[in-house]
Amino acid sequence: MEIIYLQSNTYGAPEGKCRHYRKAIVNCVKDDFAFVENDMVWYKGKWGMLDGDNKQIIPTDYDFIDCICNDSQFKVALGDLMVHYSDELETYVAWGAKWGIINENNEILVPIEYDWIEEIALNNYAVNVGGTLEYNDGYQEDYWFARNGKWGVINSSNRVIIPVEYDSYYNRCSKYKDIFIVQKGKSYFDEEEPYDVFDFNGNLLYNDIQGSVIGKFGSP
Repeated sequence: MEIIYLQSNTYGAPEGKCRHYRKAIVNCVKDDFAFVENDMVWYKGKWGMLDGDNKQIIPTDYDFIDCICNDSQFKVALGDLMVHYSDELETYVAWGAKWGIINENNEILVPIEYDWIEEIALNNYAVNVGGTLEYNDGYQEDYWFARNGKWGVINSSNRVIIPVEYDSYYNRCSKYKDIFIVQKGKSYFDEEEPYDVFDFNGNLLYNDIQGSVIGKFGSP
């Protein structure tokens, strides 16, 4: 078993007790020639999680595992996760696995059936179907993201808050504690184009509005 220093693809994570956790990996294969310092690029194997006392809390059953800001939940992948450098895109791409959310008791909260998943607020996740994973290794960036596909929002009770039918979402909406902002027709959110606003209960508050998010909804 390899023990890996904790990284996270979620901005601000790990939080709370997860700051003392470590990732565990068995059947580990390491790419010693990787161009970036990212554990999904470096290592392939079966992943789990250890607590601060090196006690295994999540078994090494997953094809990847990641901490999020909620320190009682983890993002996990199942499938033949493949990571490859694309000369055309000049970055790494990944495919072959599905993503979901589990809790610290290894119970599935969001089914492991999406092509990507991102925590955007406490117990709320943007899920992607049909997108392709790319690694952004730009200056002070270093994160995985899904290009294209359709987005929606699901909570930790597996309730659909926003249908998976949007092309992008406002990627800083976690700073807005009571709304989700989503858009059709643009693969990257553009506030000069029409967008929709939902509350955390899935109610459509605004439809096809335009203009500055901060200007309309104030500072977070």
